[in-house]
Amino acid sequence: MLKSGVYRIDLGNGWFYVGSACNLKRREAEHRSDMRRGVHGNRIVQRVFNKYGAFGFTVLGRYPVDEIIEREQALLNQYCHHPKFANIALVAGPSMAGRKMPPRTPEWCAAQSAAMTGRKASDETRAKMSASGLGRKKPPRTSEWRFAQSASKTGKKASDKTRAKMSAARMGHPVSDSTRAKMRASMAAYWARRRLAESAL
Repeated sequence: MLKSGVYRIDLGNGWFYVGSACNLKRREAEHRSDMRRGVHGNRIVQRVFNKYGAFGFTVLGRYPVDEIIEREQALLNQYCHHPKFANIALVAGPSMAGRKMPPRTPEWCAAQSAAMTGRKASDETRAKMSASGLGRKKPPRTSEWRFAQSASKTGKKASDKTRAKMSAARMGHPVSDSTRAKMRASMAAYWARRRLAESAL
């Protein structure tokens, strides 16, 4: 039996979350542990779990690792307008080892930033991350990348000096209409779900 596939987590009162994983059993344990400790990277999921305490993990399908991103994206497209859909990111991206890295779009960057919010790495983990990054070249910090990073820091205001630097860096790097549309749609959907979650809870 394949260990990889897509899943759904029912959180109570109609709220749910979908995702994919290379190891479904391990991913279920990670979600459950993070929620119980109050450190889940998805704020909507954590708020709903805190209120209702429900956790129903259902495997929707088992697929090869190279297919799970596509399967997850199909679920995101299907449920993105559901009023009690708890996912924040609307673009499927890799979160487990073994997956192929997609292009680092603004939506992907924002999703990864949001997923890591509240998580602290141990000293040993930090040392390994530092060692693994030695000699690697950082990707160019384009205007899309800066927008995603700025948008992911909800509630944090940049100083005037920082804003000026960001504005200057964007000069000469035009963003296509399609990219702008995707960025607006992703952020609009995120804030709509965030407002709904806060008003409902």
